Amino acid sequence: LSAPVRRVAASTTTVTLSSPNFHRAGFIIHNDSTDILWIKFGPNASSTDFSYRLNPQSSLEHRHGKVYRGIVTGVWAGTTGAAQVTELL
Repeated sequence: LSAPVRRVAASTTTVTLSSPNFHRAGFIIHNDSTDILWIKFGPNASSTDFSYRLNPQSSLEHRHGKVYRGIVTGVWAGTTGAAQVTELL
């Protein structure tokens, strides 16, 4: 099992947090920002179309049960900080 970490800069337009990966065993996303991060399991995350809402300095762990292996996108309420994305492979 490997766990590469990638830093994704905060953006008020949709960004890819994790590309589709058939071999993904899970992922952890930490909102290392002072702004809310909306995460979507799919394309085009927005503040009204999302799967998870992460407050500043909060984390989402997705590694139990059925693991989503498609694209994961996000968008922030502002542009301060980043997300730390760990993909479990």
